[in-house]
Amino acid sequence: MEEYKAFATALRKAIDEHEENQATIAKKIGVSSSTLSEWLQGKYIPKFNKFPDIKRVLGVDPFQYFGVPEYEMKEIVPPHKVMEAESYSNYLSEKESDALLSQVKELAETLGFSDDVVFTRDLKGIIEAVNDNPLYRMHPYPYIGNPISKEKIEDSNFVRSLPTIMLHDGMLGKHAKSKTIFLAPMTDNGMNKIFRKYSIVAVDTGITLKEVHNEDIVLYYRNRKFFVRRIYIDNSEIDYTNYVMRPESRIPVFTDTVLKSKDFDLIGKVVMYTTIL
Repeated sequence: MEEYKAFATALRKAIDEHEENQATIAKKIGVSSSTLSEWLQGKYIPKFNKFPDIKRVLGVDPFQYFGVPEYEMKEIVPPHKVMEAESYSNYLSEKESDALLSQVKELAETLGFSDDVVFTRDLKGIIEAVNDNPLYRMHPYPYIGNPISKEKIEDSNFVRSLPTIMLHDGMLGKHAKSKTIFLAPMTDNGMNKIFRKYSIVAVDTGITLKEVHNEDIVLYYRNRKFFVRRIYIDNSEIDYTNYVMRPESRIPVFTDTVLKSKDFDLIGKVVMYTTIL
């Protein structure tokens, strides 16, 4: 998006004019060098709680680019106290304060804070607490919306160039923030007892065939087509292993396929799926 590019350009110019190197600047802002690099490439925007640090270290104001109003509030106070302050130029209007406090109290209840904590804790602290809660943390994941080749899926540079979808960490659990996950829509009804056609699945491409277990749901490639099936491993043969790819469909045409490892390419394991009720 244009604001990403504009912010990245301003950030790059400020760093070029800065006396310190990029690693030192990243440390002062409180992020890794790779995170700063992704900002400079226009891939991601900083978390809200990093906006003040970027402005302090580099003089670049992220609020200017992403349209988020900057409230230089030192503490959150009850609405009826706002108008009583001797100088409230840094505070919200009473209407804005009511709306903000309502949202903060709702978040506070989720995070287990009491009202006393809400009204004495600064806004930055509340935001940091929200960002540290898996219910609210979000990360982008590549989305493959159109049919592509197996080679492109395996090309990390191509996958990183894809559009992304933001997901809450709570949706992916232990797989959250994984760099080997992509999202894609189901393209057939082979698993429609579990999820319908065009449901979104999250596939972890960092899983090898040796790490797959019985009853895992996998995405595999065979005869120039992709399939999502539940896998069963048959070690009854002495010389080789059979892999049973089992559909879970209400449509009888979908049946088991028995394959050897040379007959298919494992793309990854399905670690999350959406379903439409």
